[in-house]
Amino acid sequence: MPYSLDFFRDVCKSNGMRVTRQKIAIYKELMKSDNHPTPEQILNRLKKDFSGLSLDTVYRTLCSFTEIGLIHQVEGFGTARRFDPKLEKHHHFQCRKCRAIIDFTSEDYDHIEIPKDISRDCEVLNLRVTIEGYCKKCCIQQKEKKGAVLWKKRKN
Repeated sequence: MPYSLDFFRDVCKSNGMRVTRQKIAIYKELMKSDNHPTPEQILNRLKKDFSGLSLDTVYRTLCSFTEIGLIHQVEGFGTARRFDPKLEKHHHFQCRKCRAIIDFTSEDYDHIEIPKDISRDCEVLNLRVTIEGYCKKCCIQQKEKKGAVLWKKRKN
């Protein structure tokens, strides 16, 4: 786990957030994940050990973690909110078919210049690039289906 429970407790305490067994479990489950899980996925993984845990509690806890900088929320296209435990600088590729989110790093993207009207009028907290398309697995599956509409549209 890249971030220790001491780190978790310190960030929570410095932001006035109580540390509970449920919050620790949600944080640990998210930190184990490498697929940017939804609140529903985290709930499903924890409900065996926390039978009283609700989707609302998981959702609100993840949003609170985002507000205090423990995690990031991943912006998507019409899907449930997803959460990212990785705080190091990185970017995302999102598959439009299977909804996979793939982390990648790029020094070029890390140094994109913020437009002057944004940097002048706003406080930029994070710069993250998201590329949308079709992942390798979905590309292979589509190519195996002859005459797939998706690929006809892409060629035009």
